[in-house]
Amino acid sequence: MNAVLYPLLKILLFALSGYKVLLLAYALLSWLYLFGIIRPDSNFFAAVNQFLTSITEPILVQIRRFVPSPGGIDLSFIVLFIAIQMSSEIVRRFLVSLSHQADYII
Repeated sequence: MNAVLYPLLKILLFALSGYKVLLLAYALLSWLYLFGIIRPDSNFFAAVNQFLTSITEPILVQIRRFVPSPGGIDLSFIVLFIAIQMSSEIVRRFLVSLSHQADYII
């Protein structure tokens, strides 16, 4: 059982880390656009923004349904980022406990 579960949890941890990077890139690009540092009409920005939006917005929209926006501030990004951090920590601790049960190396 551990021989199957351990690699799956490692893949899950990798996916959570990758999604966190994409989420941070999405936030950074939106701030760069907001402050006029990058032009939204460039082909590269449009392609990257479309990709990041298609990856992050479906989950952020679901969170926005339940989390209020006090003063017009969108808290969905923060909620999702914290949820990813907490999930990663839970998976990491579970991996450590599995590695102590069997002689796997993290």
